[in-house]
Amino acid sequence: MNSVDYLLENRFSAHSLQEKIEIKRLGPHRPDNVVVEGKANQNRKFSNSWYDKAPWLTASTTKKALFCFPCLLLGNGDNAWRKTGYTDLIHLSRSIKAHEKNAAHLTCCVRLELLGNVNICTQLDDAYRSSIRKHNQLVDKNRHVLSKLIDCVKFCGAFELALRGHNETPDSENAGIFRGLVDLVAELDGVLAEHLDTATTFKGTSKTIQNELLQCMYEVYLDHVESEIEQCNFISVQADETTDVSCKCQVVIVIRYTLNGEIKERFMGFQEAKEKHADALTKIITDVLCKYNVKNKLIAQTYDGAATMKGRINGVQAQIRKDYPLAYFVHCYAHQLNLVMEQACSKNIRKCKIFFANLAGFSVFFTSSPKRSSQLKEFCAARIPRAAQTRWNFTSRVVNTVYENKDGLLSSLIAIRDGLPESEIETAQHTHFNWDAKTISEAAGLIKWLLDDEFMFLLEFFHRVMPHVDILYAKLQKRNISVDEVDKAVQAFIRDLKKLRSEIDSISVTQDEDQSASNTRKRRRDDMQSLKSSCKEACDTMIVQATDRFTVVGNLIPLQLVDPTSFSAYAANFPDEKFEQVAVFYPMIVKEKLKTELTVLYSSSEFQSSKSSLSLLQFLIENNLKHHFSEVCQLLEISLTTPLVSAESERCFSTLGRIKTFLRNTMTNERLNALAALSIQKSMIRDIANFNQLVINKFAAAKNRRAEFLYKTCSRPEPDDE
Repeated sequence: MNSVDYLLENRFSAHSLQEKIEIKRLGPHRPDNVVVEGKANQNRKFSNSWYDKAPWLTASTTKKALFCFPCLLLGNGDNAWRKTGYTDLIHLSRSIKAHEKNAAHLTCCVRLELLGNVNICTQLDDAYRSSIRKHNQLVDKNRHVLSKLIDCVKFCGAFELALRGHNETPDSENAGIFRGLVDLVAELDGVLAEHLDTATTFKGTSKTIQNELLQCMYEVYLDHVESEIEQCNFISVQADETTDVSCKCQVVIVIRYTLNGEIKERFMGFQEAKEKHADALTKIITDVLCKYNVKNKLIAQTYDGAATMKGRINGVQAQIRKDYPLAYFVHCYAHQLNLVMEQACSKNIRKCKIFFANLAGFSVFFTSSPKRSSQLKEFCAARIPRAAQTRWNFTSRVVNTVYENKDGLLSSLIAIRDGLPESEIETAQHTHFNWDAKTISEAAGLIKWLLDDEFMFLLEFFHRVMPHVDILYAKLQKRNISVDEVDKAVQAFIRDLKKLRSEIDSISVTQDEDQSASNTRKRRRDDMQSLKSSCKEACDTMIVQATDRFTVVGNLIPLQLVDPTSFSAYAANFPDEKFEQVAVFYPMIVKEKLKTELTVLYSSSEFQSSKSSLSLLQFLIENNLKHHFSEVCQLLEISLTTPLVSAESERCFSTLGRIKTFLRNTMTNERLNALAALSIQKSMIRDIANFNQLVINKFAAAKNRRAEFLYKTCSRPEPDDE
């Protein structure tokens, strides 16, 4: 058991404690007549007297070499003495003396002698224990200082502030917000102030430390997200892309899931896309998903309506479904609402298209010059926002602003065209500006539209339409929106449009007498009827488009089974057609058990009083009914996990725009992701227990630090014997 050949084949660390003690008791094996094979295959006979001179010596007759018994057992020291064997007998005396002076050999000897004895920690003297206490006190101080620095970084990230300034030297007048925060905290914290004054090895304010802290904070955040994903049953993914201020295509990934009755949408990071074709975008999304075990959890994916994303054959959603077959595609409902308005108001109906083209002229005119904007403020306290083709809520603001301030707009434009009266200039009622010919010409053109009956009629009509669009758009932006709530909101939108259509004939536009006199082109009665017919056509288009685009189809049909507002109707007539779709789209749900649970659910008044799917799930969890309605809870979680809009992606892009300004356009994606996570998920980060301590642990373990951040204890683990 103590021979060299045996110990080379059977690692000492693999033996039990009793076997180790027995090998120690037997001591080094000392075979006689050992022949050592030196260089050039020259064999020399080893003298047994060396065993007395070096008690740790042992030898192998088969290996024809000498070994160190303690180093062989405990796996430390020179490889020649513990693995390959020593064969140079000519210089044996010198090598033995050198090996005995080796610290690794001495450590092995101490460990072997103490094997089986009382733990070394009990033999430590007071001086060593005192040194440990001093070390831990230093660690306390260093961790306190680092925690304050982390708080400063978190503050900058949460409020999207630039950490660094133009000059970070101690005497700089523009050292940046982070350094300013550190100085402020130092005035309130004596430990930090002392550290900043006396630190020589680790001050913690350099840009390298800032970047390392940001990376550690981002990793702690992702670790927490991963733990949440492990607890949930289903997840979905959202993705969208935009071009940032440095002209990089940034793809944002958002993961959504339900945990403990709450909907969670977690920002997973921005990824730079070198190319924007389907294969490249698919790889970006799958690279994020493959880090987590979500093969059987991914049940939905939501993108915009671009062909690259929604293509049925080679689109991103089709390629994702090859690896995740249950990841059904949902076209973002907010984007679909934009398409509804685009079809009704700009593409197919000529008069509406002309109206919005002319309406955009007001935004362009007053937002392209500070002088013009000041002129507008002189006559009405309003600012005309810019319109956006793909964001009809912005167009709605333009319509409402022009309609509500049409008199002030007309007065300001007339003042630009004709100049101010002498009385107003003398009394300083309004500021007098000198206008160039181009501005006067454009103002005259806009006056024409404000005096035009057709334009004003359409302005009145869309002023009545846009509030209903805003209401629907606002509901679609909610994180906790569900299929049943979208259906209700769309039905209310359609009802309002039908009511508005019936009131179109009662809309009339009456100009003032002086304005009518200046309007030389009179509209005939049949022209007004044609205009009203165009408005009715616009209403019909919006109704048809909304009905067609927002009709619940495919994987969303079975999710209507858990709509509490329909429970009373389902109790009278069980929805068999919708129920049959469960097995088609969600095979993980047991149909027979689900039908029993739904039957009880529909017939109980306690459940019928729930207002939404989310409130129903929370009711089941709070009353410990989740186990009894396990299949219903699964369907509820699927319903709440399925994102109907990609609003969170848009919110992430807003954060991206605020963080990555023209002053910080060279920021790397690693730093960008960390800062974005601190801003977007600040409430989650605030709720993570011991967040600062987790960051410090990662920071300390990332590499060898000159400052001490890890505690020491008396009970030290044994190192590997390899």
